[in-house]
Amino acid sequence: MCYNFEQDSLGTRPMPQRCSGLFRSANNGCYRCQILQRVIESFCRVENQYETEFAFFVKCERNGEDELRKCLEFKVWDVGKPHGIGIELYRTADGPCPWGLLEVKLNLPKGTASPASYSWVQDQMKRCLDQHPQCGTYSDFPILPTRVLDLGSHTASANNSIRVLETNGLRGKYCALSHCWGNPELMPTKLTAHTLKEYQDNIPYDSLPRTFRDAVTFAKTMGIRYLWIDSLCIIQRDNKKDAPDDQELADKDWTRESGMMCSVFENSYLTLAAASSHGCTGGLFFSPKTVKIRGTNTDGPYQIYARERPNHNAGEFPLLKRGWVMQESLLAPRTLFFGESELIWLCRGHRACQCSTSAKWALAQFPEWYIKLPNVNQLNDCSVHLTYIKMWYKIVENYSTTSLTHQTDKLTAIDGIVQYMRRLRNCDYRAGLWSDSLALDLLWHTVIQNGRPSRRTQRNLSEETPWSSDKWLFPTWSWASIHGEIYWSTDEDIIENCPVEAILVNVIEECPANAEDYSSACPAYELKLCGVVVPSSVGALQEFREAGGVYYPDWDDQLNHLAPDTKVACLRILGKDHEYYSLVLLRVDEDKSIYERIGLLYFKDVLYKWHPNSDIEWQRKSEIKGFPSWWEVSKSWEPEEVTVTLT
Repeated sequence: MCYNFEQDSLGTRPMPQRCSGLFRSANNGCYRCQILQRVIESFCRVENQYETEFAFFVKCERNGEDELRKCLEFKVWDVGKPHGIGIELYRTADGPCPWGLLEVKLNLPKGTASPASYSWVQDQMKRCLDQHPQCGTYSDFPILPTRVLDLGSHTASANNSIRVLETNGLRGKYCALSHCWGNPELMPTKLTAHTLKEYQDNIPYDSLPRTFRDAVTFAKTMGIRYLWIDSLCIIQRDNKKDAPDDQELADKDWTRESGMMCSVFENSYLTLAAASSHGCTGGLFFSPKTVKIRGTNTDGPYQIYARERPNHNAGEFPLLKRGWVMQESLLAPRTLFFGESELIWLCRGHRACQCSTSAKWALAQFPEWYIKLPNVNQLNDCSVHLTYIKMWYKIVENYSTTSLTHQTDKLTAIDGIVQYMRRLRNCDYRAGLWSDSLALDLLWHTVIQNGRPSRRTQRNLSEETPWSSDKWLFPTWSWASIHGEIYWSTDEDIIENCPVEAILVNVIEECPANAEDYSSACPAYELKLCGVVVPSSVGALQEFREAGGVYYPDWDDQLNHLAPDTKVACLRILGKDHEYYSLVLLRVDEDKSIYERIGLLYFKDVLYKWHPNSDIEWQRKSEIKGFPSWWEVSKSWEPEEVTVTLT
């Protein structure tokens, strides 16, 4: 059952086996099976060994640099249950171990609040301040946010005095807390019109929820006097006590402070991310369990360790499933993630975790989640502009997997990122798209297999956004109109080497850059484009897919809700290196030529041979079968540019 811990015997595919067989082999004297049994019983409650399964195999995986490695994988689960636990068997550099398949790892500290963890964070901070100019040296303290928590000048053990401080331009070093609110009823301590004066005098430490208490403890232990927590530094509504004046005060404060979110995290000394907590009561501090196993047998002496496999997939952290948190992590120069078993450090120059000797394999497997926006003040090279475009697409793709309580916040929740990127890109921004890459930005699409994407209508006036029309909460040409996951499938070469002639559409009557009020120039939800429009029908879209093209409908069951003979317009957007993209538009106003986007079409003109044994040379598919009719009606058809208005 243990395959003698030999790589060639284990195989690379998980073969589920019942624990009953493993335990029987252990009872018969196989000491390697005895090791696995001890590990299973240390981390799992095995109520019925005949109903508990495990898989013990060699996993082949690649990191962000496309390097391949083989490592041991050990999983245990109950039959019929979708989830189990992954267990990590490893050795340390100084311990005897005859099995080379076990990786060398670092033992984790006793907890994320242990002295060893604080020392680790201080080492990471020193390295960052000394070696990473892109992260900021913090030689000149920034202006503090409008309000912060003043934790006093004493250490955590000496004084627990906490108060809300109106900073009035005061400079200082501060931490910012990134956390999930969870159930508002479990957050008894928050700043309101009624608690403002009281909290300016004192906030009892014991009245704070666990996550806030842990953040206070951490900051004071690190010698950082000021702490920013949204619910204690921005005036919140109290629906049970607020009079109209109180509600107006809270709304005005939120409007002002939410617009400054970019600077709050950008100027923080360190952002504390409660990565594993679903709410304010979850806390920052956890203590992982490690089992030490040692002995001597026919293979020689051994000393190995077992623990639950630390989760490095930040996309699975409860915190990063919250839409508002995306900008908090990206904007901060340094973020410390508090996981269930370890701390993870992320700054603009380095990323590290406590469990591994190298972040190359631990964190680099999920590069899309461990990114930071570059330092605005240190970028002058125009060549990095392409990096911003690709980074924006990755940000939106990740952001589209998160959740929001209010769909009206879809663009507001990343407004801090937008403010920051305006300084990088120096161009106009409209509802999630940028003018310097508008044609490429329009090529977003959904994937029906990943959930059930839908388009949200504007249900009532209270849900109105600056981009809303009478019908839609967000314009249909924006990815923000979709409730579901968003992707860009454009090849990197298209982004990096896209000549002007490849862009087949022009924006006309565009609103002026950085306009304070778009409605003064044109409705914000309108986008006027000039390009070639090819007529087609909804029924033909399925045929295009079967003919080798790809049609990405913007929402689920679209072909079942629109009649097959419904006329559509296919607007050419881009054509380069035998790849062609068009938007699928539905006309909603015949007189004014107003359209709504309903999908994206893609065709790759691959080299093609009609018959494999034919003497005919390889040809492009378009040379043999012609272009799809959504791109070119016929070879004799003369394209003509028209102006369309998208809403």
